[in-house]
Amino acid sequence: MASTGQRALLRRSLATGLAALALALPAQAARAPSTTATVRVAGTGSGIVVDEAGHVLTNHHVVQNCKALRVRKDGTTAGARLQAFDPGNDLALLQATGLRGVRPAVLRVSTVQLGEPAFLAGYPLQGVLSNDLHVGTGMVSALAGPRGDRRMIQLSVPVQAGNSGGPVLDEAGQVIGVLLGTLSPAYVQRLTGLSPQNVSFAVRAERAQALLGSGRSDYRKGTSRQALDTRELAARARGFTVLIECLK
Repeated sequence: MASTGQRALLRRSLATGLAALALALPAQAARAPSTTATVRVAGTGSGIVVDEAGHVLTNHHVVQNCKALRVRKDGTTAGARLQAFDPGNDLALLQATGLRGVRPAVLRVSTVQLGEPAFLAGYPLQGVLSNDLHVGTGMVSALAGPRGDRRMIQLSVPVQAGNSGGPVLDEAGQVIGVLLGTLSPAYVQRLTGLSPQNVSFAVRAERAQALLGSGRSDYRKGTSRQALDTRELAARARGFTVLIECLK
């Protein structure tokens, strides 16, 4: 158990700002260069196809400083370009062409509830784990991020590098958040002597809807109704979750 002094140090450190917590997961570093001589895959992340035109929502830190972008889904590779971004909320919107078999996501408009189930999809640890879609389950464990930041929700879903930008779904398969990252285990260990367990964060879907507005995307909005089992959720997520490659 953390001592009184350790708890006080933790409170003071949290008050210094989000940067110290290393919230954003790094884009998963590629383990080998591509065969192209002039560019290489420098990192990967996950993304959410939000309309039939091929707009893909992801984190800004996944695509920041990339010379070029590629999107992969079910064996199909498509070039992509950065269309809009919101660094303050760590969000970006890409335009990809040529993707097949896409069933765009639905972004939920109703309020996220404390304790509701959460389902995560993405492409973590490329080159270490399998290259197929990975999913996980948990719950909404808090309605704010560090320091009570209401732009975020806290989740009890384990995440890895490469999950950044992936969808967080409710039990009806609608997007309630864009996965951002996790607490730095080393940072919390240093402050409290304990490692954080299953503490991750996502940007709320309504923040993403602000980026998608102003005619940028004809995205779909909905209100959760019928609950799906995890197999149905995985199938739903497979229709709109993509792998993003950052080329440098």
